[in-house]
Amino acid sequence: MRLEKLLKKLTEKDENAFNEFYNNYSRLIFTIAFSILKDDEANDVVQNVCMKLSSLSPKLLPHTNAKSWLYSLIRNETYLVYRKRKQNIDIDSIELSNNTIPKINNNLFIEQCFQLLNDQEKEVMIFKLNGFKFREISQFLNKPTNTCIWLYHQSIQKIRRNIHE
Repeated sequence: MRLEKLLKKLTEKDENAFNEFYNNYSRLIFTIAFSILKDDEANDVVQNVCMKLSSLSPKLLPHTNAKSWLYSLIRNETYLVYRKRKQNIDIDSIELSNNTIPKINNNLFIEQCFQLLNDQEKEVMIFKLNGFKFREISQFLNKPTNTCIWLYHQSIQKIRRNIHE
């Protein structure tokens, strides 16, 4: 079913549409949220987005480009969770163990690599690292497939140059 129809049925409280939406888009929502939050709160974003969509008025649905609209909704919801979390962090409550230090080092390396990339390169790289095909990425980001491929290769080159320096 096309996304536009699926969203319309979601607003009509169709349980089958909800299940189909969840099965088809939960991985995508999680991927986008996880790329920003970097933890299990991405599951909360999946739930929040699904609940928002099911309680949305049909008047608020997009008439064109539903994928871009959905992407914006996911990002906005993710940043809401991110801002709430940022306000609630208590530095004194963080404990480090021997098991967390290698994870921190890996996360720092990944974060440094992503800092080299512009926003478009980050988006393509995150989708690609999470198993999406260039065709899927291009449809979701509303960019030509060749542009997504080019952005991905640019990202790889930037990271390689930085590693070899």
